Amino acid sequence: MSEYSCLDQWINDWSQYNATAYGVLALTFVNLVVLRIIFISGGRGRATMLSSTYERAARVSGFLGLLKVVGGIYLLSVVPVCPVDCQCAAVNNYYPYVAIFLGILWVLRAVAYRAAGRKLASASLPIAQPVVATVASSNTYGGEYTAIGGK
Repeated sequence: MSEYSCLDQWINDWSQYNATAYGVLALTFVNLVVLRIIFISGGRGRATMLSSTYERAARVSGFLGLLKVVGGIYLLSVVPVCPVDCQCAAVNNYYPYVAIFLGILWVLRAVAYRAAGRKLASASLPIAQPVVATVASSNTYGGEYTAIGGK
């Protein structure tokens, strides 16, 4: 009976660890999709991005990076440990460190996005002005328009 409760405890711990790990992994895909949407909608086909686009990307990347770091730290705290007098499978515990590392990279990327947005906002880019041209008609050929080489 003791073996059954030992196995139950191991399965519960392992299930909690896996659910959290998959949730933290899902943040990676959310980050990719949301940032892609921000940059596509912010660019609208233009060669240059708006500073507000970079600011939004910085907020999203920073928030998701912090969530990833917190998730990695939580994963470190819920790593399944084999109970005493129980035989359990070996567990690789490297994903929490990968999650923390990626979260720190995302926060650093958010800082870079913010700097790029501020640089764009402070740049003195020329503002396009409408060109007004007057077109004067001239009757050089007596009012008749001829094609080149024509009569």
